[in-house]
Amino acid sequence: MLSAGALNDVISLFRKYIASTTASNIDQIVKDLGHTKLLANLPLAHLTKLATHTTTEYFDTGTRIIAKGEFGDKFYLIKQGRVRCSNMSSPLYLRATGWRLSDCKPCHVDLEPGDHFGERALIRDEMRACDVTALEPTSCHVLKREHFVSMLGSLTETMERSLAIKVKVAHQCIPYKSTR
Repeated sequence: MLSAGALNDVISLFRKYIASTTASNIDQIVKDLGHTKLLANLPLAHLTKLATHTTTEYFDTGTRIIAKGEFGDKFYLIKQGRVRCSNMSSPLYLRATGWRLSDCKPCHVDLEPGDHFGERALIRDEMRACDVTALEPTSCHVLKREHFVSMLGSLTETMERSLAIKVKVAHQCIPYKSTR
């Protein structure tokens, strides 16, 4: 059995380890967030605050991360790996273009590290607009809805433009290339 002094030493050492590990993780998340085109112009203090509310999720190859039609409660920023957005036929897009569903070829958008997804459901308060599947082992920084809205609300116009370009390209069946 440990003495009270030895137990306090172990607890102190454990707290220092947790604090240094957490600080290191937050520093890496801040770095990852700052390397994305969408967030690159945010001040360091804002990126740091964002990083403290971010978790990291890991997905195996073939894992469906988002299912079309489900409630959207998270924003994803790809840290490592690649994902495919598919099943993107949108009634609003079809109505706006005058196309019929039968006019559309099956299309997809592949995203890579630094790209983001899941914002549409959060920005527009809609259900998920497509399926997103991991093409290889993938890790994403994830922000829950309430933190996304409170911290990134000012970026919604930029995200809408980015989203519109990706959707337009996908519906024209032109391979999407990241502009990062």
